[in-house]
Amino acid sequence: ETNTKNWEKAVLEKGIGIGVEKGIGIGVEKMVIKMAENGMSNADIRKITGLSLNKIVLIRKKMKNQ
Repeated sequence: ETNTKNWEKAVLEKGIGIGVEKGIGIGVEKMVIKMAENGMSNADIRKITGLSLNKIVLIRKKMKNQ
């Protein structure tokens, strides 16, 4: 029973961690969109968010396709 509870706890914590990471990713992407909409350069967005240039370019492309 103890092993099962430990396993359940580990699975739950992993799931929560994945959910938090996904939520943060969505939030950062929304922030990049707002920055881009307000005319910020890729370099400035990169400095603030720490994202790679490739990720910023992908987000900008995604914006154009929507």
